[in-house]
Amino acid sequence: MMNEARKVIVVGGGITGLTAAYYVNKRLKEAGCTADVTLVEGAEKLGGRIHTLRKEGFVIEKGPDSFLARKLPIIELSRELGLEGELTGTNPEAKKTYILRDGTLHPMPAGLVLGIPTDIEPFM
Repeated sequence: MMNEARKVIVVGGGITGLTAAYYVNKRLKEAGCTADVTLVEGAEKLGGRIHTLRKEGFVIEKGPDSFLARKLPIIELSRELGLEGELTGTNPEAKKTYILRDGTLHPMPAGLVLGIPTDIEPFM
């Protein structure tokens, strides 16, 4: 496989597509191949559903997904890309969950882990 040109198209610029494009490119180069990796994304920005907004001192996750920094492979990939310092953690003292509806923040009950209730009673 040495010096063989490989063309790869990755569809989707979400976290999975970006990661796939990075690792395909890396592995092909490690194997001695010329890598021609093209990423195709229909949206104006990369990142898929992951989007963080900073407004008036608040950090707001606008999508249903987030980048779980406590997962070791994510930390390793961020470090390898030189992005570890760009990760935004949560402030344990301000770790509250809200839903924005009609311009108003509505607090979610305590006892949620990744948005899933661990105690159903507050929802009753």
